[in-house]
Amino acid sequence: MTSVEWVEPVLTWANQAKLSGLRTPRVLEIRSDDFMEEFLQAMAGDAPHTYVATHLARPTNNAIKLYQPLHGCYYLVMASLVCRQVGLPDRNVRRNQGEKTGFVVRRQVGNVEEGWVNVGERRGWQALDPATGLTAGEEILPLHPVRVCTAQTPGLAAYRVNGDCERVVYQGYVPAGNRDKYTATKKFLPSPNQSKEQLFSSYLTEIANDDTSNAEDGNGGFRGSEFDTRVIAAWMQYSALTLPSNPRDVVRRAQAAYYIIVDAADFIRRALPTVWDALLKFYSGQPNPKAGVTNAQLNLLNRLLNENHQGGWNIANGGSLGAAMYAVRDVLKDDSPFLLPVAENVPTDRVLGALPDTLKSLVIAALNETPATPMKISNEFADLLREQVRVPKPEGNVRYYVRLVYTYDPDCPPYISERSEPLLFARLMDGDAPARKVRIEAPRLQDLRKFKPGVGIEMDKDLRDVLNRVHEGLKDGEPLNDGPAWELGMICTFSIQIIFLVALIVMFIFLILLNIIFWWLPFLKICLPIPKPK
Repeated sequence: MTSVEWVEPVLTWANQAKLSGLRTPRVLEIRSDDFMEEFLQAMAGDAPHTYVATHLARPTNNAIKLYQPLHGCYYLVMASLVCRQVGLPDRNVRRNQGEKTGFVVRRQVGNVEEGWVNVGERRGWQALDPATGLTAGEEILPLHPVRVCTAQTPGLAAYRVNGDCERVVYQGYVPAGNRDKYTATKKFLPSPNQSKEQLFSSYLTEIANDDTSNAEDGNGGFRGSEFDTRVIAAWMQYSALTLPSNPRDVVRRAQAAYYIIVDAADFIRRALPTVWDALLKFYSGQPNPKAGVTNAQLNLLNRLLNENHQGGWNIANGGSLGAAMYAVRDVLKDDSPFLLPVAENVPTDRVLGALPDTLKSLVIAALNETPATPMKISNEFADLLREQVRVPKPEGNVRYYVRLVYTYDPDCPPYISERSEPLLFARLMDGDAPARKVRIEAPRLQDLRKFKPGVGIEMDKDLRDVLNRVHEGLKDGEPLNDGPAWELGMICTFSIQIIFLVALIVMFIFLILLNIIFWWLPFLKICLPIPKPK
């Protein structure tokens, strides 16, 4: 449709001589939470061109930086749809006949332009179809017509049709708050043969099966990492605790030991089922309990059956680690490996001795000799893993902008405008962003148990080893624990309310310390001057 043109809003046409100079959509920046009401009132007033002129977003370093709504900034893209005739009259959009207007957010990487698909298996930035100028399923954001009076707009006498000063401009809200969506590098790998869900399913299967026999680090892969986190690290922290004398602490220590035993039994049951079956047969008195157990599995089984802790876990059959696991067999669950039964009525004499030196190496050897069985993954854990499927960042210079779309016939390609000035989505913590007052309501202490862990903190292997070496004995001069050398990181989940309270407490501690320092500095400077010779 060569007779239609998207141009910048009529309110900015003053003294423009050529149509070629009007083809860029304009972006308005409004710093008010009532931005839409303010904008509509201005457009219905006597001088809407003055409002537009004072709110036009100005490029900085060849791009318009879009701050987020949290900064108190809102952005509207504005344009006029005109007929290419004398006076550039407004095009009448016949919505009752299926004609539509909208705009799209585009990304350009190098010389390649891409459109955003928001739903479906192709969600993400996709290449454009040359026939239509869009990509299949591209997100088209709405444009809304607004009538304005241009009677007092300078330089528009030549553009008035039959002396009529009323014109139509189109405006649409630019979602600057979608920065994380538009700039994200965490998404599913594109594949012509697999959907995103299929790719994610394959990723989960790879983790679940976890072929540790080919693991480069030889530390048991994901299963070994789970044993280290749930059993080894917990046991090391438990061993570093001073034997309590307070009755409440005695109960808690017994409960902690109970959880370690349940964790160890649950892991052996799921990851090493042959060892677990042999252990059950041994303590239930069945014949030939060790039949079918391989060499590395047999070494681990013998250690579990014969390991006695002096003054250790006196739960059944002489206090061996295997007997303790056998005693808690009835509380193990099959629905989720990450949900443990609550420790109730645990006798206070149930305590653990020192961590066996070779337990970790025996478990790793048994894992490397045991084919992995599919691991049951909870929805919460799956959501955390989903974020680990990544694509690399796009290479080359990346710019964003918007284009306006006019759909007039379903059998014809839509008419698409020239692109706007380049846009840059500001970060939430951008230092150039305007500040606005934010009131944060801290959680009540009695409500802390209600908040769900919704923040996943991903740690690499080095940080994880450092954390595992810290224990309470450090304040008494004891050395750091020998951190386990695993090649895998860890994801810990916390509630944002707990993180907020901890950060608030730490902040006040530092403020108090800094106040002590800087409170004394003026007195030192005034009372102890440096003498100088006259």
